[in-house]
Amino acid sequence: MKFEKLHDWNLSLHEAAELQVNLREKLIIFGNPEVRYIAGIDCSTQKDSDQIWAAAVVYDLNEQKAIEVKTFQTVATFPYISGYLCFREGPAVLGVISKLSATPDIFMFDGHGIAHPRGLGIASHLGLWLGRPSIGCAKSRLIGNAPEPAQKKGSFQAIYLKEKQLGILLRTKDGINPIWVSPGHLIGINESANIVLRCCNKYRIPEPTRLAHFEVNNFRKKKKPS
Repeated sequence: MKFEKLHDWNLSLHEAAELQVNLREKLIIFGNPEVRYIAGIDCSTQKDSDQIWAAAVVYDLNEQKAIEVKTFQTVATFPYISGYLCFREGPAVLGVISKLSATPDIFMFDGHGIAHPRGLGIASHLGLWLGRPSIGCAKSRLIGNAPEPAQKKGSFQAIYLKEKQLGILLRTKDGINPIWVSPGHLIGINESANIVLRCCNKYRIPEPTRLAHFEVNNFRKKKKPS
């Protein structure tokens, strides 16, 4: 898959924060795209190593199976700092996406979209890079608050920061902790949650990112330095 370069990655922390503020103005947080092919994206790192591994799994929602898997390994040049995940993982993610033969209808990230201190989590940031709809699905809160949803699968509560809705806290399996869903780019809040729920079968985590998590960890175990 091809995409145009949006900016350089070699930035200071101050420059990174300023870039996030500027880029968030370009986001389009509405839309209801027709979705069949979803690219699930996940990264993996290892303590005391600057290596970073990424996986992309293209999932056919109609057939409920993976149809393409790609992996990529590189060196992380930005430290892990909460709220700046994209500057650490972004180059690796773009590296693996560039290897895809297909152009997915939507990208699903293990991270946040607009539910982010400066409104530009990894799903939003890379949605702008790719020019495609994107969704953030996180296992834990970064910003905003929501009441606990009912215990039944499909129950949800809106995530708010002050009076602005940022996403949906969604129960994807009966009695299991909910996940934090927020739109990245070119899709609305409710539409993001609907797609995520359609991807959740037996597990808490939607299949595209669950499979990507499995693939990237297998890849890391095979490729990690001795």
